[in-house]
Amino acid sequence: MTQQHAAPNAGHHRPMNGATLKTIREALGLSVPWFADFCSVQERTVRHWESGRNTVPIKVGAAILTLEKASLELSDGIVNQIRTVGSPVK
Repeated sequence: MTQQHAAPNAGHHRPMNGATLKTIREALGLSVPWFADFCSVQERTVRHWESGRNTVPIKVGAAILTLEKASLELSDGIVNQIRTVGSPVK
């Protein structure tokens, strides 16, 4: 994982299990190849994390949580902008 992708205070997060990693990755619409590239690892490494074969590194769990938070904030911002426009045209 590159320095720019490491979440701040990554050491303060609990380890994430593979099923949670996969659920969040899929909910964000991120492919295994994209996420592997993001983490600077091979695709099989991501699959091993998600299957539970290998432990998810703490900074990888922190990074996906940071992506999830950013996605939620972006979605909330879009919804709030739509609300300020007013009711839809009839």
